[in-house]
Amino acid sequence: MSANVGQNKRLAVQMEALAKQLAATAKTLRANPDSPIFHQDSAKVIESAEELVRDMKQPLARLLDDAAVMTQFGALRLFIKWKIFEKIPSEGSVSYKELADGLKADTALIARLGACLVANKILNEVQPGRVAHTALSTGFIPPKSPLSALACLSFDFHFKAVVELPAYFDTFGLGEPSSKYNTAVAFAMGDASMSIWDHLNRDPEFMSIFMVAMAAIASVMPTVGDYKFDWVVSKASDAPSRPLVVDVGGSKGHALQAIHDATPGLDMSRCVVEDLKPVVEEAKAIATGALRDAQFVSLDFHTEQPVKGALVYYIRRCLHDYGDDDCVDILQRISEAMESDSRLLIVEMVMRTPASVLSVTNDIIMATLGGKERDLDGFKTILGRAGLEVAEMLRTEGTDFAIIECRKV
Repeated sequence: MSANVGQNKRLAVQMEALAKQLAATAKTLRANPDSPIFHQDSAKVIESAEELVRDMKQPLARLLDDAAVMTQFGALRLFIKWKIFEKIPSEGSVSYKELADGLKADTALIARLGACLVANKILNEVQPGRVAHTALSTGFIPPKSPLSALACLSFDFHFKAVVELPAYFDTFGLGEPSSKYNTAVAFAMGDASMSIWDHLNRDPEFMSIFMVAMAAIASVMPTVGDYKFDWVVSKASDAPSRPLVVDVGGSKGHALQAIHDATPGLDMSRCVVEDLKPVVEEAKAIATGALRDAQFVSLDFHTEQPVKGALVYYIRRCLHDYGDDDCVDILQRISEAMESDSRLLIVEMVMRTPASVLSVTNDIIMATLGGKERDLDGFKTILGRAGLEVAEMLRTEGTDFAIIECRKV
């Protein structure tokens, strides 16, 4: 009984703290509905509320909740595959029978899957046997729906890899995955000897889904954050031919464009987008606005950095794709190209202690791909091996995302 009393007292403290958070956040929202602080505060409230729910639930109830997520994803994946969300009218409702008739499916099957989505608040059952869209379900309507892409990627890609983890480790041993070969994802897809990119290149349709999902994930990460590039503009006149900002692995140049937009006076013609040759050729062809003035240079992470002595080398959402040894190789190539006053900016998830659910989820997903998420000490370790050190870390408030500024040792 004493253990229950102690637990209940701790829950009471959590409830009181959450109530104060809710009141403070509501006050902020009333005073300024457009305040960016609200989004930071709401993230903290959500985290606290979820922690309270987890602590209040019994172990069996928590496990059953996890099982419910699996069934929800199954129903969701089938509705996406069968294009059912597109068949629900934007206004009004539709019956399960009408949806089933359009697919030549059993009404009972569609109704059971639909009931799962209704229970999880993805669809709205306006009356027995009839459903309507919610704000969430409309996000699964094509073309190129980021939500649909993320759902498909999670179900077809990550779920399969996680399901195969016991068999994968039985086969390859209990070492930390750290290579692009013999990954859990490739193992789940039938041939571990192939890299994940080899598998994706065999399926153009899924490659397209993968890229849409990656763009959606990237959109929630900071590009500039609280980092100020003004010093780059100030130093630009010291050496008129010196490169200013090099976006390493920059894909289509969206990050460089954001940096330029946030930094008045930054000369785009002295900035560089680097990526694989086919990527930068396409990026250059479709560039608009100021980005058309940028330089586009082909790059292989594991070869010599072609742009020497830039003020800033910027690498975003790349290092987590790789194990430590590969990251050290990538960082060494950049370090060798840097001058003593150059800076390397790493934009990644930086895990906290204790780690958030999102960060450890991403870490396990990256493990199935041979990569990893890291805490600050993890970054310091690979940076030190590459002759670099952390100068400063700027974390985006209320998130695990951060910009790490590095310099040569």
